Amino acid sequence: MSTWDELIKAVGPVSSIRDLFLKARSAGLNVAELMNNYLRSEPLFNFIGLEFVEVGDGFVRAVFPYKREILRKGGMVHGGVIMTVIDTVLGTAVMTVNDGVDQYTAELKVHFLEPLINGPFTVEGRVIRLVGTWPLQRPTCTMQIGNYAQLELVPGLWCEIISREQWPQEIPNTY
Repeated sequence: MSTWDELIKAVGPVSSIRDLFLKARSAGLNVAELMNNYLRSEPLFNFIGLEFVEVGDGFVRAVFPYKREILRKGGMVHGGVIMTVIDTVLGTAVMTVNDGVDQYTAELKVHFLEPLINGPFTVEGRVIRLVGTWPLQRPTCTMQIGNYAQLELVPGLWCEIISREQWPQEIPNTY
């Protein structure tokens, strides 16, 4: 399986993204491997080499290699690659608790405290709590790369889409 459509075909009709993950697990499917098949079908994630190791309720662990293609001058991982990995890992953690049909990242801030060098890197994202009401959910997330935190992640804002007809008109100020 390499696409969302194939995954949905395997588990049957679903009412939300969360329902998709729950049905896949109850059908005995390896959710991390299903997500890896999806990542391999996407050129950007395939290029980075991102792989999911564990996908649970509100939690994702992934790895990515230290390789020339994602480095900038000085031998450190490019900040855009780091942000892509963070958004993907944390976004997937949010997906596992999302009762809507889709989602998007409305806000994501990172303070880069140290350069990423000498990988491979382990990335963990966890939804600590959801605050707010439909369609906005504000998960407070943790991010760890390697054995110690090298990034300070300001809580992000993910918007839950209940149906395709209900897009929010504007994103409220979260400060």
